[in-house]
Amino acid sequence: MLNFMKTAGTQVCHNLFGYARKWKQATNVAKTVFQVFHSHVKQLGLKVKIDDSVPERVRSFKYLGFTWTDKLSITIFLLPETI
Repeated sequence: MLNFMKTAGTQVCHNLFGYARKWKQATNVAKTVFQVFHSHVKQLGLKVKIDDSVPERVRSFKYLGFTWTDKLSITIFLLPETI
């Protein structure tokens, strides 16, 4: 299963990178991170590649005021004046 996830993840990243290159969209691979949603206690040793670079794997990231974690929990951060 882990090998399948690595192969499939790398293929998706390769296709996305190729699409961005085809349409002349700038892609900064150095700033790219990836996240795997799972229910295990221990993180799986999974590495994917984008254009021969290995992006950093993160446990959580913030996007539009939400914090996404690898356990699929979402935390909303609101400013005090918006409550």
